[in-house]
Amino acid sequence: MIQRSTDSVYSMSFTDVDVSFYKHTITVSDLKLWPDMQQVAVLKQQHRHTPPTLSTAFIPLLEAYGMDWKALLSNKSLDCNDIIVHNIKWQMDCHPNPADSLYMMDKKGTPKISRFSALQVHFIDPDITYNYTGAKEKFSCYMKGGTALLKDWAYNYDQEKDTTTFLYAHSGDVRLNNFILDKPTGHYVIKKTGLDFETNADKVILRSIKIKHMVDTDPQTKKEKEIYNFNFPSIELAGFNWNRLINSGELIIPKLSAEKPDIDIHYIRENDPNYGKEGSYPNQLLLEVGLKTNIEQLNIRNGHLTYNEVTKKGDEGTIEFAAIQGSFSNITNMPAAIAHNKSCIVKLNGSFMNKSPLSVNFDLSLSDKKGGFKVDGYVKDLNGNDVSQPASIFTIVKVTSFHLQRMDMHIEGDGTYSKGDFTVLYENLKISLFKFDTKMREGKHGPLAFVGSALVLYPSNPMPGKDVRKVSTSFARDTSRGFISGIWQHMYRAAKKTSVREQELVTMTDGPETDKGEQPKKGFFKRLFGKRKKE
Repeated sequence: MIQRSTDSVYSMSFTDVDVSFYKHTITVSDLKLWPDMQQVAVLKQQHRHTPPTLSTAFIPLLEAYGMDWKALLSNKSLDCNDIIVHNIKWQMDCHPNPADSLYMMDKKGTPKISRFSALQVHFIDPDITYNYTGAKEKFSCYMKGGTALLKDWAYNYDQEKDTTTFLYAHSGDVRLNNFILDKPTGHYVIKKTGLDFETNADKVILRSIKIKHMVDTDPQTKKEKEIYNFNFPSIELAGFNWNRLINSGELIIPKLSAEKPDIDIHYIRENDPNYGKEGSYPNQLLLEVGLKTNIEQLNIRNGHLTYNEVTKKGDEGTIEFAAIQGSFSNITNMPAAIAHNKSCIVKLNGSFMNKSPLSVNFDLSLSDKKGGFKVDGYVKDLNGNDVSQPASIFTIVKVTSFHLQRMDMHIEGDGTYSKGDFTVLYENLKISLFKFDTKMREGKHGPLAFVGSALVLYPSNPMPGKDVRKVSTSFARDTSRGFISGIWQHMYRAAKKTSVREQELVTMTDGPETDKGEQPKKGFFKRLFGKRKKE
């Protein structure tokens, strides 16, 4: 059966099979499955299709109960009530070859058994490894320990049947002791995670996906860079086809919906060695994903995001976005879909720091290898105490009094350069541009505090009887910054340019802006004095 259904790509062996026709049971010991690499090489030499993923598996003990012998004789179907898989050790090696799509796939023979099914399949203490090596990406996943219970499980030789399943089952729950993701730039570890799932005629529903304390450790320094916590109560995948994912390596989802996703990110900047983030914009990363992906529509309802950063000075700042409603369209790296629609569009609405309404739209180019993008959005009704803590941590600004009525922005660029246009309407602004070791210097009479005053700052925009001030920003890409950090760079510069009367002061404190093709420049005081001391 194995040979006739896989063109002799796989070999199989076992040490013992115990069949009881009276008790309706089968027990197999030391079951091994491995690829015949000589046959794979022959197929490649003959320009015939070869599976992109090859598996090697070993099962010390496999038990099947409640065998239906009549179905085996009449329907070529091996059906049972329960299957128990003990201590499976399974390694999958994926080496996608784009040229395979041009090669002819051999017509498979008719197998002796066309279908396997079980009311329940139990996996006890599995050890699963998935190695992916693509043209632009390489990573390994390790899933070790725990249990999985798959209900109404079936594998059909006819791939057009049982398409709306997950893990070949119609429902189940998975509990893993350890999940590890190894990439050249990070080592991610998750303890005690899992999910529940169920399916119906046209969708797969994933529930209770909780990932606590997923740690990203730098492979070289072994230091923790980022810590993630995820909670996805419900994710619906409408039109998902499991067989297409497994057999063709294509993740095609017409509609994906996430209800109340909660993401918490803790970033430790001191432990990030900064290997450079060229080519790391979201649309660039999407194009490099080895899995052929086309998610036509993704909707988010009532999402929540918390970002906490510990700077290299040891300071800590937090920003929070709540009540996020969003839609993503055309999340794809497939050439045919990109030819039809060259952008991934993201529309998000929510509140900043649980109070201030905000809206932002992203136009992410899928045809520009430099990562071309456009961002349009606004935030409004923001007070000084809502931004004083993150502003003082992430920048050299300390906000003492402030009310933002509205900020409108348009930013566009790519992975080398970006520019922005802003209108910032505010009132009652007072800030301190520097932080010092003593509170005395932050007082209104401090010699260097530069507190907001009529001599240094515009306390409002517009000023009484004056026109609204509008500003533009321009930066060459700083490869140490990620995509969102680059957006914040424009926003903070726009706020300063709008509020400071003497633009030379902005340039002196933060460095000059740069035109297209120029290298990013460091600020004057960083060059002159180096790092500031901790308070």
